[in-house]
Amino acid sequence: MKKFSRKMYGLLSTAAMFVAVTSIAQLNSFCILTIHQPEIPDSLKRKTGILKND
Repeated sequence: MKKFSRKMYGLLSTAAMFVAVTSIAQLNSFCILTIHQPEIPDSLKRKTGILKND
């Protein structure tokens, strides 16, 4: 049982790390896009929730 718990903990740790790194990478990409392109397209605004769909 202990072996299973360690494997499960390892899998959960790996998954959490993947989610954290992916989120940071997406945020970084969005910040770079915003800095280099001050005029954000409406489609991207809708995807990020900045512009609400009417």
